[in-house]
Formats: sequence, C-alpha cells, structure tokens
Amino acid sequence: MSSRSVFPSDTAPDIMAFFESWEDLPLDGGSGPGLVPRLSDYLDAAPPNLQPNVTIVDVYGPDRMVVRLFGTGLETISGLAPTTHDLMTLYGPEVRAMAQRLVWTTVSHPTGYVCTRHVRTKSGLILDCPAIGLPIGVDDPNMKCFITYASIANAKDALAARDSFVVVQDVRFEHWIDIGAGTPDSAP
Repeated sequence: MSSRSVFPSDTAPDIMAFFESWEDLPLDGGSGPGLVPRLSDYLDAAPPNLQPNVTIVDVYGPDRMVVRLFGTGLETISGLAPTTHDLMTLYGPEVRAMAQRLVWTTVSHPTGYVCTRHVRTKSGLILDCPAIGLPIGVDDPNMKCFITYASIANAKDALAARDSFVVVQDVRFEHWIDIGAGTPDSAP
C-alpha cells in the first residue's frame, strides 16, 4: 500500500501492482520537483506482465492528446492500433470531454486517478474495465505525458468468443491519487 495514497480494499491487484511499480521509480520527471518519474525510467523498468495493458499518451494541451504506445494486450483485445492517433478516438462522443478533463488534470496538477471504463463490444456487451492513470515526465517542454494501465482480466473471459472492444462508452471516476501535490477539489 502506498504511503501517499489510500486505495479501497477492492482495488484490482494488478492496478495496485502497476501503481507500486510507478511509485518505485526515481521521481524527477519535470512536473514539479520530485513528483513524477521519467518515462525513460519507466520503460527501463516496465513490468513485463503488466506492460501489454499500458497506454502512453503525449499531452500537448487540454484537447490534444496523441497515443504514443498502445500495449499489445490492448491491441489484441480491441482489434485497434491507435498509436499516433488522437486518444479520444477510443471514447464515445458523450464521454470525450470528461476523459479530456481527467487526463489534463492528471498531467497539469499533477495527480493520479482510478476509474472504471465501461467498454462496449461489437456484440453489444458492456464490460467494466478498471484503470489507473498517472503522469509521467518527458524531456520535451512542449508537452506532458500520461500513462494508464487497464485491468482487463474480467474482459478477457467475456471476449473469449472473438468479440472485441468498440468504444469506451462511459467512464466512472473512482478517486484521485495524491502523488505529493495534493488532489483536485472535485471530480473531473
């Protein structure tokens, strides 16, 4: 359990493992002294068992977010390859503004968050996919960076019949994670 955050007891173990691996990185990522680890440090130490469910996003502003990396596990389960595309193409129109606020707050505050994404599949199933999002530092002063891990263990069982993700239909914000700069006063 993090010394800087309190997670509910029902937090998915892989989300906790991802946070702990992020938290173990040196904190010098440029978003405030000692608050955010560097992307290069993360990539050098990325947990192999978790990396397939990671998305890394370059954030150029509150409404410009480009996928830098979309993990192979996410590509397999979704049938999508959104690397170099706008992050919001993964979200339905009704949740894009909220998703943008969530990411922008994460990188600009900086803070982390836990949410549950409700993902619609081709066959019409709605799957709950818990996720964590955290800021990550890069050397480019013209952008910020964000890393997210999606817990898709429950979804894999439901997709065994070759169904695939179509779109994130809804995002249920769970809580902020204090990484040393406090947390925002309200949900996104």
